[in-house]
Amino acid sequence: MNISKTLIAFENRYKDDFDSLEEKVHKLLLDEDWIVNNQKRIKKIVKKLMKENGECLLAAFVNKLAIRLPKLSVNRHEYDKEKAKKIAALLIVSMMMDSGDIEFEDRHESGTKDGKKVFYTRTYLLLTGSKKKDQYRGCNIEQGLVFQCFYRGIKHTADEKGFLSTLAMEPFKLNPLCIREILSLGYSLKKDWNKTKDKNGRKLKELPVVKRKRYYEMADKVVDTVKRLPAIYLSAKYCGRKRVYYDFARLDGIRPHGKEWEVSMWDGVPRILTDEDATVLRWIIYSSLHGKCSVEEANDKFEASYIALAMKPILESDSEDELGKRIRLHKACKALQDYYDGVENASLFGFDLTNSGLIMNAVSYHSGKMLEGANLSGLEHYVDSHMRFGEIFGIKLCRDDIKKIHMEVLHGGTPERLQEVLQG
Repeated sequence: MNISKTLIAFENRYKDDFDSLEEKVHKLLLDEDWIVNNQKRIKKIVKKLMKENGECLLAAFVNKLAIRLPKLSVNRHEYDKEKAKKIAALLIVSMMMDSGDIEFEDRHESGTKDGKKVFYTRTYLLLTGSKKKDQYRGCNIEQGLVFQCFYRGIKHTADEKGFLSTLAMEPFKLNPLCIREILSLGYSLKKDWNKTKDKNGRKLKELPVVKRKRYYEMADKVVDTVKRLPAIYLSAKYCGRKRVYYDFARLDGIRPHGKEWEVSMWDGVPRILTDEDATVLRWIIYSSLHGKCSVEEANDKFEASYIALAMKPILESDSEDELGKRIRLHKACKALQDYYDGVENASLFGFDLTNSGLIMNAVSYHSGKMLEGANLSGLEHYVDSHMRFGEIFGIKLCRDDIKKIHMEVLHGGTPERLQEVLQG
């Protein structure tokens, strides 16, 4: 690694432009043989990262490298130690860019800030690796696998790693509805299915015909490989907010954190359904057809004819939301019939905590009215906070559209974003 250019630049400007931590890291790397002593390890790390990435933002590559670097002899608290590793990573990448070991390209891109169009420059590293990712990553045939060892550069504790391992012990399998025709329909309903330009108006490198071929190949992988596995174990990881997500996220059509129609492709362990399960299934069917209500109200009003009404042809769906809804209804009706027949069923359905943000605000502000909207105030009737919002402001739209507007308001959406929701 040739550091001569970087060393000259450092000697010319560090006295005026560096704070104490930056100066210490630069001196450690350039003057105290840290680079020489760790050169083999650094080369191995960089080589692996270059192999895994075909094209990468400079900032993203620096963060990936910083996590993997050996410790620096900086007598500071933990925050400064992590900051020092990022400074060192940026310096190492700069050296490799100066010496020609890594090719790079500055690109002028545009975006919006405060409603106005702005232009900025981003540096991309043109690495030697392939852009192709392992699409099966996170989809395992072994139990309890954990691939994430660090969280923001800090190694997981035994408890944290144990929790991820416990999640990866749960067996899953794909639902019989996971077939090529339904997967292909889901792909074709994506908003960018026929897109030819990016948000900056530049022509996309991938033509729509090539994109279609890529997605249809994914459908083949799902049906021919993943669906045939007797049991699937999904490894998990922590995100930057310490939330837990599954690793398996690159095979569109069955992403555990994808659209509802993708999530609905997953089943769990078959079991005999209970009376309580049947109560929930009737609620899922009724509320999907007639709107949100309490479980008790749905069961009181449920009629056998609703099952036939719910079984609309899946392949006639005209949007991703409609596709998810129809798959949900088909699974719920099949599960309810299995309950009546005393047959095992493996279908999975998810519960979402109603307005968790509203609950947090209610607790913070000691607001009984907010608790009513979150159905935690002991009221006998079910309260739909989104529909109540629509009633108060006289918004005469369907629940889904009112919810989109309400969510933007609750989550601090900008006026421009709210306008997009209203127009879209």
